[in-house]
Amino acid sequence: DRLFDGQNIAPPTLPKNAKNGWFVRDVEAGSALRPIAPGAATLGLRLDTTGSGTVVRGTLRNLQTKTRAVTVYYVERFDATEPVWWNSVRDGVSAKEIREYANLTQAGAGATGQLSQYPWGCVTGRGTGRALAVPPDIAPRVARIAYRPDTRLLFLCYDLALTERGDPAHHDQAPVGIARYAVDPAWGFRDAAARYYALFPEAFQRRAKAEGIWMPFTDPAKVAGMDDFSIAYHEGDNSVASDRAKGILSFKYVEPMTYWMPMAKGVPRTYAEATALVQKIAASDDPVASHQAQAVLSSGSHDVRGRFNVAFRDAPWCDGAVWVLNPSPAIVHANLWTKARLNNEAKPAPGAKNQPDGAYLDSLEAWADVQDFRAESLNATSVSLCFAPGRFRPMLPTWFSVYESTAALSRDLHKQGSLLMANSVPWRFAAFASLLDVMGTETSMFTETGAWSPETDAVMNLRRTMSYHKPYLLLLNTDFNKVNKDGITRYFERCAFYGIYPSMFSVDAATDPYWENPTLYNRDRPVFQRVIPVIKRLSAAGWEPVTWAKTNRSDVWLERFGREYLTVLNSADKPAEVVVRVDARFFGGATRRGAKIAVCDVWGNKELLTASPQGTIPVRLSLGAGETRVLSLKVTNTKTVARSVNK
Repeated sequence: DRLFDGQNIAPPTLPKNAKNGWFVRDVEAGSALRPIAPGAATLGLRLDTTGSGTVVRGTLRNLQTKTRAVTVYYVERFDATEPVWWNSVRDGVSAKEIREYANLTQAGAGATGQLSQYPWGCVTGRGTGRALAVPPDIAPRVARIAYRPDTRLLFLCYDLALTERGDPAHHDQAPVGIARYAVDPAWGFRDAAARYYALFPEAFQRRAKAEGIWMPFTDPAKVAGMDDFSIAYHEGDNSVASDRAKGILSFKYVEPMTYWMPMAKGVPRTYAEATALVQKIAASDDPVASHQAQAVLSSGSHDVRGRFNVAFRDAPWCDGAVWVLNPSPAIVHANLWTKARLNNEAKPAPGAKNQPDGAYLDSLEAWADVQDFRAESLNATSVSLCFAPGRFRPMLPTWFSVYESTAALSRDLHKQGSLLMANSVPWRFAAFASLLDVMGTETSMFTETGAWSPETDAVMNLRRTMSYHKPYLLLLNTDFNKVNKDGITRYFERCAFYGIYPSMFSVDAATDPYWENPTLYNRDRPVFQRVIPVIKRLSAAGWEPVTWAKTNRSDVWLERFGREYLTVLNSADKPAEVVVRVDARFFGGATRRGAKIAVCDVWGNKELLTASPQGTIPVRLSLGAGETRVLSLKVTNTKTVARSVNK
């Protein structure tokens, strides 16, 4: 009964007639939660807010002459029978057990070291539902959203480090904000997602219109019969002119937060040797390497002892030291290159010939938990500071600095009509989604022996939900000689269920690329030709969270794309007979008198049934283990059904 926000603290108490309220806690002092009224002072803090409707924004200010590690809470009553906490679009759990309900992941910072996986959280009950959310422009933040059924409290909190009052860098204050809204209990998290998109449409605007797969590095023109593979996004600017002639978008490569410094085999992997070498390279005549090394000296992040953050790795692409840098565009140096300056080189030059279509950020969430205590970093940054669990000094997790850099690059690129693509996102930090036009990640859907081992539904749902209508792309890293054509088909069809594009890379993300081995891609060519055109139709229609259809089995899942398509997946390892009940009123748009709705199997190119587009249509399917089906539902007359299926 003393567990609140995952900590041994007493929960807040709202006044009897109050529906909501704000609270603060001094984490370093171990204080209790104290109510804070907007405009008033509590615990040496003042909260100023604007707005009283769905979205409320504010600023928390430190009134004391010392640094603070604090948490600010917004709390609401939610009292309903049969409460259900939602972790994702397909994961709702009964909230009857007396415990705290939250969907958390590791943050590398804050009072508990955790943050909510999604920027919104919701709970529903009989006849009612409620969501709390972080507005996209509040990021980056360590924020948690949770529900406690015994106290009937739904809350959102932010962990913040505030510097002493009067700090010229203005880190003695931090913006906060909430979005709060009703949720249809029939659709739970799905409705919460739909309403979040509607509240913040700019964050989910689709700018990248191309439909197709991701090509890593290899010049697409070198792939025989390349048109069969529907290549749309090229990681690399080594073939801009020929890419553009084929309608392929190309992106210049940059890794935003690291310098991989090669070291000779006999050189000890020690801090002293690495720092001596980086200083030597910085002063060298090699323009590329010296600029990278100078960026370590000017913008390398510091650990709590004041030493550069560096690790030693023997990777296929580099054996040596990996320096973790702060890419904040606010860090400038009169004589040395900075990481921000290097990253800016990825921006296309407007008006110049054969410029790429945008920038590509690799490994976006890598090194995320590395903490930067460097004074120059903290003074320069435009984002709010945080603190580490048990260590209350202000600092910046690397993902905060990468977010700041990504946000600046996103603004610049969008102003000139260019795009921003990133790899390795979202893994933990959904906040990046609003900045990016194309997201993706490398993945492995198979074991070392080539056996099928798909990623979890929770992981795939995070990618799909945070992308909304934006394209999401995968690169498979596996030993392709151990995976047969049937395995590749399962991978492709699983991606089709989520409207996500599958593609291939290599066994170790470096050597023996798939796309430079004609034996492999010719083997899989028919799979590309059959599945990718269907995914293109789904992606163009746009994924929508509310499905307007349900099944009679919990192990058979549904997703909807536009007003025409449903995907159906039997997630079980045995065949399933299922009834999909479709609310036909929402499909096909306005209907004319006497019209019919045709339900068609897209891959099978056959009509399953026709019915009146009013009320519920039961669609009976027999699905094999792990099988995906794509259904088309279109209002038409019976003479045009066959043409509609093949269109």
